[in-house]
Amino acid sequence: KIITITEWGQPLHHYKHFSSSFDIPVYNYFYYIQAWHHAFLFKNIEDRHSWFFCFDKTFNARQIIPYWFMDMWTFYGPNQDILTPSVEEALCTFANNTEDNP
Repeated sequence: KIITITEWGQPLHHYKHFSSSFDIPVYNYFYYIQAWHHAFLFKNIEDRHSWFFCFDKTFNARQIIPYWFMDMWTFYGPNQDILTPSVEEALCTFANNTEDNP
């Protein structure tokens, strides 16, 4: 789920605590956005791109997608040449249920 500003439920600069133990135990909405941007930059030991997110057929078409996410997805989006058929089908489901940014 992609959390919108409204769903964040508190001022954006206020911190929330992670449910698990981390070196830095808190984060705010701006760190949350950064996490999405940096997640796609991870490369495994074979220097091949790693995917952490999947949009499947249960994607809620009425869900509000924040503009920052659409901007990030457009910038880092997958190269369809490397996608498996099931992931490519999930990507099509995602694309068919979102609107283009003006």
